[in-house]
Amino acid sequence: KGPYAMWHHEHFIHEHKNGVVLEDRISYLMRFGALGSLAHSLLVRHQLDSIFSFRKKALTKRYETFNLDAV
Repeated sequence: KGPYAMWHHEHFIHEHKNGVVLEDRISYLMRFGALGSLAHSLLVRHQLDSIFSFRKKALTKRYETFNLDAV
């Protein structure tokens, strides 16, 4: 089942100046109580930041001619 007791991920696309903004909204809860909180602090938060940073770079590179800002 993975480390998440709950995971909810939504995508929103908003018009912005000459392009669009892609917004991700993520809500999640870790499993395993205090151990899950520790894992979140040490690993999970960094991994999520890395995943979405990579995604932002990939989307920006792919759609830069369309003025897409990945958030």
